[in-house]
Amino acid sequence: MTKILPVLQAVCRFNAGQRTALGLAKGVDDGRTNIISVNVETGSKSIMQLKDTGAKKVRLKYNGLLPQKAIFGLWNALTKCSRNPKILQSQADQLKEGLSQRQFPASPKEVQEARHEIKKMLEAEGGLPDRSSVSQKVLEALDLELKKKVGKLLRNARYNWKPLDFKTREHAAAYTLARLAPNYAEVRFVLQEFVNNEYIPKTVLDYGSGSGAAFWAAFEQWGEQVKSYQLIDPNEEINQFCMDVLRGNGENSGHPFVHPNISFRKFVAPSLNNTFDVIIVHRLLAELASEESRIELLIDLWKRTNKYLVMIDGSCKGGYNALMEARDYILMGGCELHREQTRQVLMEAGVLNEEADSILTDQQLSNYMRYNLIKNMVHLI
Repeated sequence: MTKILPVLQAVCRFNAGQRTALGLAKGVDDGRTNIISVNVETGSKSIMQLKDTGAKKVRLKYNGLLPQKAIFGLWNALTKCSRNPKILQSQADQLKEGLSQRQFPASPKEVQEARHEIKKMLEAEGGLPDRSSVSQKVLEALDLELKKKVGKLLRNARYNWKPLDFKTREHAAAYTLARLAPNYAEVRFVLQEFVNNEYIPKTVLDYGSGSGAAFWAAFEQWGEQVKSYQLIDPNEEINQFCMDVLRGNGENSGHPFVHPNISFRKFVAPSLNNTFDVIIVHRLLAELASEESRIELLIDLWKRTNKYLVMIDGSCKGGYNALMEARDYILMGGCELHREQTRQVLMEAGVLNEEADSILTDQQLSNYMRYNLIKNMVHLI
């Protein structure tokens, strides 16, 4: 008996290599191809009919250079530093190299395991005497020496993480000199995605603003169509230097900064009524000591997001993993069902039945599938 599979249609955009691999030759079958799709949760099969839109990729309309006002602002801010320009540039180059190799903090469990392994290695290599045959003072001295060696090896590995801290104006200047342009280019590249949906926000938050690169990218993208920008960073020195850069060339129509409505804060306002159309978090996740603190920040910012939460990080493995953690938390957190609470809600609404109860207790269903089944069932009742 021949089984008829359901047919699903999808319109996609492919590159040349993907078109060849899928058999989407131009002029053949109207650019369509069929593939067998298998649901990994249920094992059911269907036919996925793909059609190539042939749409061209949106090309960037900028060359990655800082806006002229940002360049003038940086120049004016640097002239107020007491340090020699050559020394500042040298420090900026060193800082840039260090930041390019910056790793995400290891978890406490990883540090503990690494410490234990290093200690075992040193004990094996050192030929330490039998602990039962030496005095207590000798044992204490040996333990202290071993602790110093373990700490030194940990500091030379990725376990010496410390958050960035700017103690002086010159340190903030060196960081801005090193990272303003590349950070601006990264954020500007991502914000180009908004060209496709022609979205223009009214309020923008640059969280963990640092040098202000995300502001400059947003300002170049939307300009004064945005009613207000807010920049948040807990460090006073980097905030002050960022303010000086945002003064641009000083020709701001009587306003202190290049936009008439820019506010600075050290911390986000506690009220959840303080929301923003777009929140940008750029290269901040590496400054948080643990996954728990990153998720805590994500929850707080998500509650304050009206439309888009834009998270951008570096190309290292830690940055990728942190972004995937954030994405998965939002996707799964949005569809997770607490069974007893859901059962109580359905019961109070008078829609709890045997089918709903079986869906809530079926261990074979993923959270996402359980959520969709309950949602669809409630809509049908």
